[in-house]
Amino acid sequence: YAVCDEEAVIGGSGVAAPVFDASGEVVAALNMATISPRFTACRQRMIDAVIKHAAELSARLGYKPSTTDKQ
Repeated sequence: YAVCDEEAVIGGSGVAAPVFDASGEVVAALNMATISPRFTACRQRMIDAVIKHAAELSARLGYKPSTTDKQ
């Protein structure tokens, strides 16, 4: 996953995670963004949610992570 904390927009922050297809290629990214004060308060919850849902989307596309994958 990746975190953007006001690097692109002053006052805006977010987190994104890749979505993989059955061949292991990245075919999309799932992003959640909010205003920076709110992000500071719920950063870990947002990270956890984006990673979880990106993994669920990947599974629906047939992706099966290996035991060495780090998401």
